[in-house]
Amino acid sequence: MIGTQEKERAFTIDSANSDFNLGIAGYRYSDLFDAVKLREIAEKFYAEVKDENPILSEALTKYIAARGADYEPKIQSKILTDAAPYLSDFVARMFNVGGEREDLQREILRQNPIWAYKFFVQRRAIKKFTAENIVEFNEAELTLALNELRNAAFDETLIYDEELAIASITQKMTTAEEALTKDQEITAEIQKNLDKIGAAYDAQR
Repeated sequence: MIGTQEKERAFTIDSANSDFNLGIAGYRYSDLFDAVKLREIAEKFYAEVKDENPILSEALTKYIAARGADYEPKIQSKILTDAAPYLSDFVARMFNVGGEREDLQREILRQNPIWAYKFFVQRRAIKKFTAENIVEFNEAELTLALNELRNAAFDETLIYDEELAIASITQKMTTAEEALTKDQEITAEIQKNLDKIGAAYDAQR
């Protein structure tokens, strides 16, 4: 069996081999395990937040000082979610993974229509159609109609999986509906989608 001294020596060697410079000038990975250095790094983060967003900095400083005591959940959530993008950027720079972070952000944004679709189902579809109504739907016909619409008007969604494609189409159509029913500005993107829907409809007549 390996003794305590051998384990400590192995850990020391492994730590030395994996140590590297952080993206925060003057610090190395091993400094993250040093309480004094770690505090210095944290202070640099707080200083950056203060420079970029003084109001958030003040709220965050008070929250940390109070350790969250007596803060309402909604207020805690607001402070932490507002601070999250700054922390995400700081950590990405610290570990030199800014490019990977941007790739992840793009992928998350690409999936945004799914969240909008979930809200659409919760706020409108469920209220309009009961469980009894849904049983009466012909799933095969609905699937065929959706695929025809997707191919005729929204072929750009063919590269997506079914969930993202349906969500994207729903988002485009509800955005157009809102603009028309609420007398909002018809942007070039909305007009483009309206034209494609109209052309697809005319082709089926």
